[in-house]
Amino acid sequence: MEIQTGASFRNFLLFFKLLSILTYTILILRLLKKHDLRIRDYFSNLDNKKLLWLKFLAEGILVIAIIACVSLLIENFTLLSLPQYGGLFTNISICVFIFILGYYGLRQDFIFKDFNNSFLEKVKYSKSSLNEEHSRSEFLRLQTYMRMNKPYIEPELNLETLAQELDLHPNNLSQIVNSNTESNFWDYINSYRIEEVKAILVSDEIKSKTLLGIALSSGFSSKSTFNRVFKKHCGITPSEYILKQKTLSKK
Repeated sequence: MEIQTGASFRNFLLFFKLLSILTYTILILRLLKKHDLRIRDYFSNLDNKKLLWLKFLAEGILVIAIIACVSLLIENFTLLSLPQYGGLFTNISICVFIFILGYYGLRQDFIFKDFNNSFLEKVKYSKSSLNEEHSRSEFLRLQTYMRMNKPYIEPELNLETLAQELDLHPNNLSQIVNSNTESNFWDYINSYRIEEVKAILVSDEIKSKTLLGIALSSGFSSKSTFNRVFKKHCGITPSEYILKQKTLSKK
């Protein structure tokens, strides 16, 4: 009887432990979602900043914890006999995930470095000094600056850098972009990069440049990022766009 009671208590502790893992993993995934939204409001280049490796690990641990919980419930409330923790598979999987976590964690560069901390602490424009008219006039100034100076060709352009160039507070610049374009900083800057690419594609410069060279000179940091952003903004791939332009020029 004591052995059975002891086993039940151990199973209860085990289930509580697995439940804790599930809870914390879900909280991590929620924080990663907030992180993804935050970096889109601050950076124009998301390469090595999205923490996709951490999201993958969290999702993997979540799956393993669910399998372990289900196997524990089946073992205790049915006649089936399953290994605790899901058996050797679960233990090996956890070891592999811990190794991957350490490897990618050590390789991960700083994301928010040498920037104004007030941006992370902002309440969504609740105490903003910008009214609608002021916001609109500053947005027109921003558009003029973007066309004349082309700051978007700098791959690592971020909200604070551009705000300093315009003599604005980063929070105000973020509000100006969000309220006048209904998009985030990342989308706004990349829209200019896409227009820069499209302008080159219909000019004589295309004869002396590769598509990748055009993308890099327009502010994109990699071919994969360029292709993904171009497809998002134009609905077609860069190759399809070039073919379409050639077809239209022959008419």
